[in-house]
Amino acid sequence: MRYRLKSFIALAALSSLCALAQEPTPPGQDTGSNTLTTLAGDFAQGNFVNFYAFVDAVHDSDQVTLNNSGVGSWGVSVGGGVDLFHQFETSVVSLSYRGDYRNYGSTSFGGGSDQNLNFVFTKRVGPRWVLSTHASAGEYFYGTPYYNYQQNGPLTPASNPFSNETRYLSGGVSAVYRQTRRLSYILSGQFYLTRYSYANAIGSNGGSGSAGISYNFTARTSLTASYVHNNFQYEQNSGSALIDSAFLTVQHKFSRRTTASISGGVARAHSQGTITEQALLLVNGQPPLGSVTGPYNVVSWIPSFQGNVSHNWRRLTATATGGQVVVPGNGIYLTSRNLYLSGTIARNWGRLHVGGGGGYYHIVSISNARNSTYNSVSLSATASYMLMRYIGAHATYNYYLNGSYGAYSNVADNRIAFGLNFSSKGIPLTLF
Repeated sequence: MRYRLKSFIALAALSSLCALAQEPTPPGQDTGSNTLTTLAGDFAQGNFVNFYAFVDAVHDSDQVTLNNSGVGSWGVSVGGGVDLFHQFETSVVSLSYRGDYRNYGSTSFGGGSDQNLNFVFTKRVGPRWVLSTHASAGEYFYGTPYYNYQQNGPLTPASNPFSNETRYLSGGVSAVYRQTRRLSYILSGQFYLTRYSYANAIGSNGGSGSAGISYNFTARTSLTASYVHNNFQYEQNSGSALIDSAFLTVQHKFSRRTTASISGGVARAHSQGTITEQALLLVNGQPPLGSVTGPYNVVSWIPSFQGNVSHNWRRLTATATGGQVVVPGNGIYLTSRNLYLSGTIARNWGRLHVGGGGGYYHIVSISNARNSTYNSVSLSATASYMLMRYIGAHATYNYYLNGSYGAYSNVADNRIAFGLNFSSKGIPLTLF
């Protein structure tokens, strides 16, 4: 089977947590294409499975939560994972998992784990139907790793500046019916939830349903119109939100190696509930929070848009995406609009792999906030080299920034990690 990496289409198929402005995946996705969502897909040829493990020395320059002022500390991280792709006659299964446990020598840091699991199963039923199911789950510890904030892809939880740990879970199903060679219909539904680690944090639950129609003008160009309904529910009886969105998306394949899409639309968000100040976050008896005390009932119309591009050239892969979507917030600001820009780039030379990714996220409350904006930045880079058949060495750098909030100034963390890894396929360890 000829392999073509389609990283952003694969991400769209996974529809991870908080795909709040999600559009249906365009029809005609090749069930024979590799849908691995990590940069290990650069090395995959046809059916593929790789198990790996690693041990790292880790140093953080600061504890990247706003209610702490820790100093730098060294630690140890141990973890591993698996990347799997298998094509059957009429179906495809894809799985990627990565996890680690970190422990620091400082009492102000403690220990915790990063976990990320993505699974997708797609099956072609007869000549006209394609059915798919997906699941995504995980947690991150002391800083948000790089993630794609895509309108039709996995929107993982927004960074909470007071939480050491964030956990998320989502799953869903979709069906594509191809009436003619050019015309298709799409139906999908999913659920998602987010939880934070500190007392009185406001987690969120939600579900969405969408319907769309797609028309292929040519083999390379398609237009999709879609409608999405989302329902957000917040913990501690803090409120709820109903979001109705309509989008138009144009996707074009410039070549076998370059694909781009652009979409635009509008979302109507109706947020209502009652919220109180959290005593846990008082500073000298004064509440620094931006959330309103008491009832709120707000209707907002939000322009929603996104553009993304993916380019694969030999052993080089690059993606970029940006836009504005409606999200459940970050556990402090509830229903919010997220203006974002993110991207990845990776290059391998056989034994050597170099990769990077990052994003900027600007959250603006549309429901319950007085001080209505919050910014975060995440950058990552890695280099990995196979020393011998199964054993490699690697080094990683991460930068995290939690923006200022109320009485708290922003906090930035520089994290370096380096160590050894085992790979059953003998390929370098990738960033994610």
